[in-house]
Amino acid sequence: MCHKDIIPEFRSQPPILTIALTGARNSGKTVYMVSLVQTLRNMATASSYAFTGMYDTDAHFNSAYYKRIYQDNEAIPATPIEYQKPLFYRIQKQNSAPIYIVIRDIAGEVLQKNDSNDPALHYIPASDLTLFLFDPYTIPSLMNELAGLIPERQGGGIGGEVVLNALLNNLIMPYKGRRTNLALVFSKFDVVQILGETNTSSLPEIMGNKGLSFLVDDTSTRPARWNIEEALILDQDVRSLLVKTEGDEVLLAAEVAFHDTPHKLATFAVSALGNPPGQHYLSEHGVAPFRCADPVMWAFYRKFGRALFS
Repeated sequence: MCHKDIIPEFRSQPPILTIALTGARNSGKTVYMVSLVQTLRNMATASSYAFTGMYDTDAHFNSAYYKRIYQDNEAIPATPIEYQKPLFYRIQKQNSAPIYIVIRDIAGEVLQKNDSNDPALHYIPASDLTLFLFDPYTIPSLMNELAGLIPERQGGGIGGEVVLNALLNNLIMPYKGRRTNLALVFSKFDVVQILGETNTSSLPEIMGNKGLSFLVDDTSTRPARWNIEEALILDQDVRSLLVKTEGDEVLLAAEVAFHDTPHKLATFAVSALGNPPGQHYLSEHGVAPFRCADPVMWAFYRKFGRALFS
């Protein structure tokens, strides 16, 4: 947000976490955003916090996203290149100061175009957290093994590497003094979980280790017990998985950009739906988000030194 766009509630500089959501077309950003909001809402309720949309956020979220995904089970088109309204949320416990979260979905084409007049390109460097979602469907070794196991998806759009390089080169590396935290998010992780259960895949070797942090999600039932040590373990587990699946090209590019600030880079594995999309519906088995809030919990700790729902 530019200084001229500051909203009255934010002028006193309360605890606020600003989030930019990026990734190539078909990476699942919009569906992830919806599941992220729902996960945060559930975590807030479990911790006796009120989770409230500000201004027209709730009405916009419900009509544009929630109803279509959670009630109508519809797929949502890719993020339009045009300006997207941010989502504003207030999280507050009785007798405590409010916490604000702002989420903005930014199309990958906007990053590639790199128009200096686009407000999105001013928002990202100033944000507390930039999430970059990359799609397992774009990893050649996984694409070959997925053939016949799940419905083929329709392609289109620019590749993830192109979008990530635009993000790193134009909006992260030039801002060394006030660099955003970057979360590399392995999206649609349910696909990897399916491969881990097949005999023809190379993944059972690593996925068979039930102690891996990305195989279990109990964060929504115990949000107050979230801690940075578990986040660091998760980061190492996901990095190892990326190397195993030959998907480490994205990781290497980010590590080069963050070589002088490695603490501002972390990796995550999420599933917005909990299972691959069906041929006729967005989800054949209902929506069951998996570890969607991890990047936000990490970024909040990075900024404020405590868990979000502590």
